[in-house]
This record gives sequence, structure tokens and C-alpha cells, in this order.
Amino acid sequence: MYAAMTYGSTMRDLCRRLRPQELAINERKLVLFGVLEGLIRRVYKYPVTLNNDSSSIRSEQSQNPSRVYTGMACLDELCCQSGCSASQIEEQLERDSDVVFIVK
Repeated sequence: MYAAMTYGSTMRDLCRRLRPQELAINERKLVLFGVLEGLIRRVYKYPVTLNNDSSSIRSEQSQNPSRVYTGMACLDELCCQSGCSASQIEEQLERDSDVVFIVK
């Protein structure tokens, strides 16, 4: 199963395709073991605002402070701060043409 864990594939897709429950494989333990042993690693997404105009950034910040992203906080941190799920935040940010993701 580790060989199927390529960049961009999600555990949901892998579980649907490979059906680990039928093989008596616990997905959570599989991922935990893989991360702890260095076989796989977690991918983090950092949103960054592309607009370089400092005056427009300041005006946006005063209207809505969550609209300016510096790339210093990953998507997980933003989820904790806002109380929203990662998919909700990602969907909102993908609609904004001034925000891109750095995937690391």
C-alpha cells in the first residue's frame, strides 16, 4: 500500500481502490507506522496572497483580516483558528484569484 501512496493521492482514494479492510489492514495504524518510520510524509499547504501592493493589503486587512495570507501558517493552523474544515477553507481560497498554495 505504501507504493500506492504517491504525491497527490489521498487516503480516501487509496482506501476505495485497494480496500484495506478486506485485507484486515487498519488504515490509521498503517499511516502512523509509515510516518514514524519515514516511509511516507505529511504534505502541508500554505496559502499565500499574491497581491504585492501594501496599501491594498492594509485596506483588505482592516476589512477582513483573514484575507491576507503570508505563507507562515499552514492550512491546518487556519482550520484551528477559524473552526472550519480544511475542505471548506481550501474551497474558499481557490475561488480567490489572489491566493495560491505552496505545497511542502
